[in-house]
Amino acid sequence: MSPILSALYILPLLHITEAWRFRSLSTYVDDGAIVAMGASHKSVIDKCANGFYMITDWLLCNGLRIDPDKTEFITFQPLCADPNRLGTPCSHIDLQVPGGRTLRV
Repeated sequence: MSPILSALYILPLLHITEAWRFRSLSTYVDDGAIVAMGASHKSVIDKCANGFYMITDWLLCNGLRIDPDKTEFITFQPLCADPNRLGTPCSHIDLQVPGGRTLRV
């Protein structure tokens, strides 16, 4: 799809994600990124996973799907992170994708 058609098609999804707090959806043509922030690693993972499920449900209802091979989970944290406050960093998360498959990212 062209960038203009893509933007028009996913506009309803972008309106839905405007209500998100401490996370956002950024898109460019057929690529998207969920960016989340929180007080602990677990809170950020939960926000990302919930956003992922909301988006994949919307895509499925609108005849679209994600590309599991392009799905990644990347974390950033302060250099002097206190593990007692933030919790243990997670190197991956397991997500259920349509079709019953588990995607480890």
